[in-house]
Amino acid sequence: MIKKIILFTIVLVVFQCSAQENEDFKLGLGLPIFTKNIKNVTISAAPTFTIEKPFPINIFSKNNFSINPGLAFFHFFEDERTEALGNGISTDLSHSTVNTYLKVFYNLNIKSLINSTVYLGGLSGFHLLTRSKGTINSYSSFYEQQNYSKNINESGKKFFNSIYYGFLLGFRPKSETTSVTSHLI
Repeated sequence: MIKKIILFTIVLVVFQCSAQENEDFKLGLGLPIFTKNIKNVTISAAPTFTIEKPFPINIFSKNNFSINPGLAFFHFFEDERTEALGNGISTDLSHSTVNTYLKVFYNLNIKSLINSTVYLGGLSGFHLLTRSKGTINSYSSFYEQQNYSKNINESGKKFFNSIYYGFLLGFRPKSETTSVTSHLI
C-alpha cells in the first residue's frame, strides 16, 4: 500500500517544463516503477534514457497535436528465489533493450489561470535489440546430479514483448518568452 501511495504522489508531482517554443530534440531520463507483484520474483529497473523529436501538427492554425518519434534504452534486473523441501532455483538476470517508439499528443492550452499546457495521448513502441544476461542455479540436497548452474547470454525475447503501448497524461508549465539579447542592450 505504501508503494502505491508513493507512486501516486510521484505521478502527481512529476511535470515537464518547456523552456522554448519549439524543441529540436528532447532528451529524457526516467525510472520505471513496477507495481505488479509476482511470487518469489523481484524486478527492478535502472534509469531509462530517451531522445525524441517533436513534430507539431497545425489544425485550424493551432498546435493542438504533436507526434514524437523517439529512441530509448531500458535496463531491468530480475531476481527469483524458490525453495521447497530441500530443492531450489535462483535466478539473477539483467535485461536490456534498445527500442523505438511513437508518442501522439493532444495539447490543451490553459491560459485563463496560468500559462500552461495539459497534454494527453498514447505511445506505442517496438524493441529493436534485446539482451538477457545472468545465471540460473538449481540445487537439491537430496540428489547430487540435479545441482547445476547455467550462464545466460541470449536474446531478451522471453522477457520483452516485441511491442508495447501505453497512455500518457501530463502537465507542462510554460515560462515567459524573453530574449537574452534584450537584457544586454
